Amino acid sequence: MYLIYYFLKQFKPMKTDSNHHTLGYLRINKGPEIQKIVEYHENLIKLDDAIIEADEYGNMPPNWSYPLLQDYIVYESQQN
Repeated sequence: MYLIYYFLKQFKPMKTDSNHHTLGYLRINKGPEIQKIVEYHENLIKLDDAIIEADEYGNMPPNWSYPLLQDYIVYESQQN
C-alpha cells in the first residue's frame, strides 16, 4: 500500500493556467492596435473557410463573399 502511495505521489497535477487568449477575448479587451491584428487574422480564417465551403458545396455564404472579393480585386490589379 505504501509503495503505491509513494509511486503516485511523484506525479504532479497539470498546470491549467495559461496566458493564451482567444481572438474574441483580444478583440474585446485589448487596444486598437491589437484589434487590427485580430481583425486581419479573423479575415484569414473566414477566407480559408469560404474557400473550403466553395470547393465542397459550390456556393459561398454571403457574409464571406465580400472579403474574398476584395482579395480577388487586389490580386487582379497586381496581375496587370
